[in-house]
Amino acid sequence: MRILLVDGDAARAEAMAETLTATGADVTVAASGSFALTMLEWDPHDVVLSRAHLSDMQGHELCAILRDDPGLKTLRFALIARPDEMDASIESAGIDLVLPASMAPGMMMGRIARLVPEASTPSEDLLEPGRIELVVPEVEAPPESFAGSLDTIDVDELIRAIAEAGRTGHLLVALGSMGGSVAFEAGRVVHAELGDETGRAAFRSLIAAAQREHSGEFCFVVDTDGALRGTPRTVHNAVDELLRGS
Repeated sequence: MRILLVDGDAARAEAMAETLTATGADVTVAASGSFALTMLEWDPHDVVLSRAHLSDMQGHELCAILRDDPGLKTLRFALIARPDEMDASIESAGIDLVLPASMAPGMMMGRIARLVPEASTPSEDLLEPGRIELVVPEVEAPPESFAGSLDTIDVDELIRAIAEAGRTGHLLVALGSMGGSVAFEAGRVVHAELGDETGRAAFRSLIAAAQREHSGEFCFVVDTDGALRGTPRTVHNAVDELLRGS
């Protein structure tokens, strides 16, 4: 999947592009709406992922311009917005998906992948939402990086499968407007976050929230460049003990 990320904040855009690339996307960055329009004239993409506020226009204005181009009928548009950036203009611009600005990039990818289910990704290890069937008794080890829907697997089963496979990386979970994460090191949970909570309390809250929602998306991003070294160690229990206490 080819994503054009439109964001005037260079540091933020670089960090997000790295995370999206780690999940298998081919990401290009445009610093403004006008530059994005120029790029799309010469270089087709599957999805435009834009900030709500750009240096030269609003994200919904960029979407409206693109919708008027008959050559871009298959292009999908996702907008990243804070609550104070939401208004009626967004609803009328033809935007396909609105993502909370507080959502982690890895979680965003799980939702973006639903927009272009037929698009191929550079990584054969990435499984798009709706395609994954990670049933623990039938799977020896999950793929390196993967994403999917919580309609097909429970969070506790997913965590157990990652642990048994000895994976190192971050499991990102999106439950409605709520997002959480669980960090694994060689299959052991070392950190969890959900809202303002961290550690074992966040882990328990994440499991409870997933059981209430019964739907959502997830993405597991394998640690390939040592990024986990900066992750705090707030959990010191075995996975079986954590799940029994949830």
